Amino acid sequence: MIGIIALPRRDHYLVRVWSQLRLRLTAVIVTICLLCFSSPLQVAQQQKHLSGVDSKIDWLKTAMTGPETEVALSQEKDHRFLLHSIEIDKASGGATGLHLVWIVLPRGSFSLSINLIDKIGPANDLYTIATSSGALLTLNGGFYMLRQGRAPAPLGLLRQNGKTLSPLATFSTGAVLVSNDQHEVEIIPIKRFSGGGGVHNALQSKPLLIEDGRLSIRPNKSDGLFNRVAIGVTENGDLCIAGAFKDDTQAITLYDFGRFLSLLRAKKGLPLRTVLNLDGATDAHMFLPATGLQLGYPGTNYVPDVITISRK
Repeated sequence: MIGIIALPRRDHYLVRVWSQLRLRLTAVIVTICLLCFSSPLQVAQQQKHLSGVDSKIDWLKTAMTGPETEVALSQEKDHRFLLHSIEIDKASGGATGLHLVWIVLPRGSFSLSINLIDKIGPANDLYTIATSSGALLTLNGGFYMLRQGRAPAPLGLLRQNGKTLSPLATFSTGAVLVSNDQHEVEIIPIKRFSGGGGVHNALQSKPLLIEDGRLSIRPNKSDGLFNRVAIGVTENGDLCIAGAFKDDTQAITLYDFGRFLSLLRAKKGLPLRTVLNLDGATDAHMFLPATGLQLGYPGTNYVPDVITISRK
């Protein structure tokens, strides 16, 4: 004979809590065991499922040896001003729908201006309005800060036509993009930047992706997939603009973006000396007025400042 003992209501509650806790502990233990004993192939498959990229294939190297398309930046179709683009497909092992782009502007052929925008609105409209007549390209600038109870504002040094509109931020990394009144462009690491009075235009951002011709960032577990834009100079003094774009704004990790820039030297012969990362994710944007091409998030956004490239 089995006796049935009626437990007090409080004891019923404790039994129920212990049962739920035991089930949760069991689920955690099973998950840990699966992770510990997963084969490398299973781990690779899980990573591919999460990122859309096959980790067994160096998809960047494969993509950089593939075909590229070219789009003229000017209506005159000047061969000096071209947007180069590679679209990633399944054959390369990368995430489909990803576009890697770069532009090289020969030294002495362009002028660079940095302009405060400080507006919220449809991104495509803001970039169209901000682009001066005859410009080759307008791209996003640096970062911005969100302040409780106050409007967003540019973050980091912003100097326009010799006037400082935002002060130097206390970043321990990164650099300052500078342009003097002779339209000479330089990227100065923050540790060497003195804030000299001869700087006509200046924009602070971070981090440096390429420094002294070498990749200057490392893999980071918290590195996410975002649209990216960067600006750099070559050993010859040419200017390079590069980007990675996907319609869902989840294009590439910062480390792989840096690797892409390194591969521009190895695969395309572009001797990049210094490259500075600009704001990314929904803030990464490029506008080519000659074709009307807009790369980046088109929706409502805050645009702190832009960089405009014009032909001399």
